[in-house]
Amino acid sequence: MTLTEADKSAIVAELNGLPPDSYKDHCNTDDRLRHWEECRTGFMRMAIVMNAYFTGQPELMNEIPSELRAPFIKCRNRYLALYTLIFDGWEHIKQAAIENDLRLPESPLLMLIEIFQDWSLNTLAILFPEWITGNSYDEFSPKKEYSQKTEHNDVIRIIRGIEPLRKDELRRIERYKKEGSKSQKMNKFEAREYFCIHVCIKASKKDKITKENLKEFYRIDAIWDADLFGNLHSRKKPRGFAICKGNKLELRTGKPFSEMRNNP
Repeated sequence: MTLTEADKSAIVAELNGLPPDSYKDHCNTDDRLRHWEECRTGFMRMAIVMNAYFTGQPELMNEIPSELRAPFIKCRNRYLALYTLIFDGWEHIKQAAIENDLRLPESPLLMLIEIFQDWSLNTLAILFPEWITGNSYDEFSPKKEYSQKTEHNDVIRIIRGIEPLRKDELRRIERYKKEGSKSQKMNKFEAREYFCIHVCIKASKKDKITKENLKEFYRIDAIWDADLFGNLHSRKKPRGFAICKGNKLELRTGKPFSEMRNNP
């Protein structure tokens, strides 16, 4: 997979403009506005890291504090591996889209850009839970997220294993699926990426290149995911919060989260 200079410029320009300016108009609370600004800063830093890589100028990353660079580098590697998977598996993806009567962008690059757009809105949606659930109230519990993520990762490792599955492993997978169907929220902002990956998983059974790309994507994705997952561990002392009509509240007291920031 080779990116043209125009492709590289398109990727950097798109990241620099996320989340879209138009969504700032939806930020009707101080917490939402603050979150939009934090998201924009994050995507601008992602653009810097991508541009530094594309141009061969690592010094461009000096704009980002050194202690904050590693997550963005891991994230860059993850999305470039995803793009390789989509690029080489494009014919499979196009065929699956036709079979399922789905709209498809004209090229793998445009698909990546739409995935970036979805990613930015999914990040912004933390303060807009109604976009995903239809409910303006939601809660985030690091302990619960950590437990669910642990189970998810264990099940994924079992599914991706080489050895035939044991009966207890099959039962665990079925239990996970049933629990997921009961409690998991359908997230429209993740559907596009999941579709591409799912198609490539099916294609990898016969397509050796897709199989190799999928294996590499899994490897890099696991590194990125572990970084996110680690931030939920209790030793990091992450704080849970609730969202109510765009206001971020402390879970235990219901007080505005901004008042609790400097308190233990």
